[in-house]
Amino acid sequence: PNGVGEVYDYYVQSMDSIFILSTYKVSLIDSSGNVLKKYALNKDAKGDEDGLDFISSKGSIGEHRMHLNEESGTLYLGLRKSIAREKKDFYESSIVTEFLWQDGTRKNLDLFYSEPYKEDDNYYAYLSYPNMRYYQNKLLVTFPIEPNIYVYDINTNQTKKYGGRSRFIKEEVATPLSRENIDANVHMAHLSSNALYLDVIPDPYRDVYYRF
Repeated sequence: PNGVGEVYDYYVQSMDSIFILSTYKVSLIDSSGNVLKKYALNKDAKGDEDGLDFISSKGSIGEHRMHLNEESGTLYLGLRKSIAREKKDFYESSIVTEFLWQDGTRKNLDLFYSEPYKEDDNYYAYLSYPNMRYYQNKLLVTFPIEPNIYVYDINTNQTKKYGGRSRFIKEEVATPLSRENIDANVHMAHLSSNALYLDVIPDPYRDVYYRF
């Protein structure tokens, strides 16, 4: 009864209120490891399609950070469709969901993959997972293949795009592979031969973002 599955992410509200994210569920545990509640993420979702899965930072380039808005009781979780990433449909769904842990319902946000991922034969293999950070009622989203920073305002449901290109990188967007190419060795070579845009860190004192 206290099993939570493979842990992908966690958020500590207090020592007796710890949220654990695994592939298909969120668990609420206390400091002794007792499971207080479990929420199945793919069952009885309202206003949502079936076959949706939650992405984790484990084993991927992209990094989602689970966050709880303690005032509203809303968890923000990374989302992906449960199909192979070389399929074009993988990039058509929302990448973030709001999860109301009090009643177990969720709603996908109007936040999606950037345009290069959606082009017909573009495939970026290990560079297919976005980064997300919660900051001051906003979600800061970046993608490994391109320099832009996307800032989603939770209150207005609007996204603004800010350029973040480095003068030291010749190509603005990574070179795509063909969607037909599923060779892992080719994917590793592709990963090491392209620029990699990582997570952003906000600076509240200077009102700027830093990225590595």
